[in-house]
Amino acid sequence: MTGRTPAALVTKHLVEPHARSIDWHVHRKHELLWGFAGVRTVETEGIAWTLPPTAGLWVPAGVRHAGFAGAGARHYFTLVDPVRFPGQWDRPVLVAMPPVVRELLLHLRDATLSDAEREDAERAAMSLVKPVAGTGIALPTPTDPRARVVSAGLVENPADRRTTEQWAAEVGLSGRTLDRLFAGQTGMTFARWRVQARVRAAILLLADGQTATAVAHQVGYQTASAFVRAFRQTTGTTPGAYVAALRDRSPA
Repeated sequence: MTGRTPAALVTKHLVEPHARSIDWHVHRKHELLWGFAGVRTVETEGIAWTLPPTAGLWVPAGVRHAGFAGAGARHYFTLVDPVRFPGQWDRPVLVAMPPVVRELLLHLRDATLSDAEREDAERAAMSLVKPVAGTGIALPTPTDPRARVVSAGLVENPADRRTTEQWAAEVGLSGRTLDRLFAGQTGMTFARWRVQARVRAAILLLADGQTATAVAHQVGYQTASAFVRAFRQTTGTTPGAYVAALRDRSPA
């Protein structure tokens, strides 16, 4: 139909039959990633996100990002016109995705909507997109090159049990200095950052079908109970419940 106003929000559904890495890229429009089922991670400048099924990730227009999708992963992405909806955030942020927002975004895929109906639904959906804290696994990367060596080592091998002092000595620092660098550059103490790294690694292993006991040892915990406690403190739920949500919470 000619003469229609272009849609400001365009939503598509993506299914990954095979595991794949997504190269660094940018969009001219804002991107809202949501409705996750299976493992989906996104890396932006300085932060690696492991995304939960209960929230979305807002990526502003022009922000470089890359990612990884596990085999069978599926999610929705909504491209948002930055002229019609400039956006409130100039950096990636986790946002709440309550059922009403999901339904509005799916409703907007209906090609029979009039311009007025679509614009009303677009405004309603965007008015309900709000930041949310604590539901995703965000892993900021320190900027100091010595601290980056430590962070890279723990991402590569989250089961490494070296203490703060031992890691610090590895890169020529005191334990106090290393902790101060992590706190100042990632917003987390070294100990808290290590837990985040372990839980992030655990999610990928759990989604692959491994048991909590097996995963606990692979990410550095001596007992399953210690692992479950750390996982719950980080995500607000148990490993089993989190993985069940990864499989079941995506809209059809």
